[in-house]
Amino acid sequence: MAPDQSVTARLRPYAVLGAAAVVAFAFQLAVLFVLRPDCADVGRPPDATDCWFYGGDTAYAATQGQLVIDGQGFADAGLAMYMIDPAGRQGANHPPLFTLFFAALQKAGVRGTLQWRLIMCAITSVGVALIGLAGWRLAGGRSPTGPRSRAAGVASAGLAALSPLVWIRGEELLVEGFLVVLVPLVIVLALRYWRSPSAGNAALVGAAVGVAWLTRSELVLLLVGMVPLFLLAVAPMPWARRLARLALAGAVCAALMAPWVLYNQSRFHRRVWVSNNLGTALIWSTCEATYEGEFFAYYAPGCIDIIPAHPGDGSDDSDIEARRVDWTLDFLRTHKARTPVVIAARAGRLFGVYAPLDTIDKAAVYDGLGYPLAWAELVALWVTIPLAAAGAVAVRRAGVPLSPVVAPVLASVLPTILLIPLHRLRTGADVAFLVLAGPGIAALAGRWRARPGVAAEEPAR
Repeated sequence: MAPDQSVTARLRPYAVLGAAAVVAFAFQLAVLFVLRPDCADVGRPPDATDCWFYGGDTAYAATQGQLVIDGQGFADAGLAMYMIDPAGRQGANHPPLFTLFFAALQKAGVRGTLQWRLIMCAITSVGVALIGLAGWRLAGGRSPTGPRSRAAGVASAGLAALSPLVWIRGEELLVEGFLVVLVPLVIVLALRYWRSPSAGNAALVGAAVGVAWLTRSELVLLLVGMVPLFLLAVAPMPWARRLARLALAGAVCAALMAPWVLYNQSRFHRRVWVSNNLGTALIWSTCEATYEGEFFAYYAPGCIDIIPAHPGDGSDDSDIEARRVDWTLDFLRTHKARTPVVIAARAGRLFGVYAPLDTIDKAAVYDGLGYPLAWAELVALWVTIPLAAAGAVAVRRAGVPLSPVVAPVLASVLPTILLIPLHRLRTGADVAFLVLAGPGIAALAGRWRARPGVAAEEPAR
């Protein structure tokens, strides 16, 4: 057989994952044009629930991208959004990848929000195929071939193609859309390393985590969650080599982030590493309004004004964030007894088991999802988690390590319940659940087919 035919033959079984990606894109187009078209009035308030409103983190990143094109670097887009010249004031609310995404699009002349949303939908559709591939690899054990692993991959991709946990991330045009691609890619590469623990495969894991880190600062925890894989789950290997592989992955990951970290050292009054919005996240969710009352265990929009963003005293963003952190730490010291209750309630809100109706209201109005999408997301989560639990049992029984899928769950959930229980911040965990759900569906289907009555009927068909 000719080499090109061999490649075609090897790729043919995966065509179904590509088909799932096409279905996902078509479905997202329907959502984008029917359920959530762009708001016709760009000045519409952000509590609009029947259309997509351009604002928040999306507007910040897009505006900062234009500032990059204009030669102002990563300037304070918060000022530019209100038509105020940043005048050299710097910003690092988030790692740079989302801003660079918008800078590249605008540099290429792609400037409409509808075009941007279509591109993000295409990106998340590619993520659907990768979710299927991750489910395929996870169910396959040491040799990811055969009908059962293929069935698991198809189930993961099919579920993801129609899941609001995925298509909402595409149409809402936020940085979490990248995680639909990056998280399953990390899982696939981690499983590749488990099967063949070479230096090259370790470097690939580190590179994938490094790119994820460039989207959201907490995703460096992906590598922390992989420590059991590197040290305990690999085939027999000297401990020195295991540690060396882990160090290599960490070094590659750090090397990708290093230019951004070095760039930040010369831009602010105080030291800034990856991002500079910890104080904002803390004060938004840690104040009297979130410890009691309407916004309990959520975030209260008014709390941000306790420490103004632009006091006019020459402070830069690093000064403001430091003040917000100090204020929050003082608040936590005087509310020690209440804090564990709030954190537990945040976890409950994140998974829809505490005050689900109130959380739906807040997601629909304050986060701008609208009620149909907020409900769809919550129901999809409730459906996916039991399937993921079944998948985790099946995968572990097959001797496959769970750390590649546990890592994104921990990296997303832990920071979120400690800060703000926004559902979009749970995206890494949602993707991991969808990856696990495929093996879960395949295992449940196998058990159903193995029932005596069903097995006896099979030949008759």
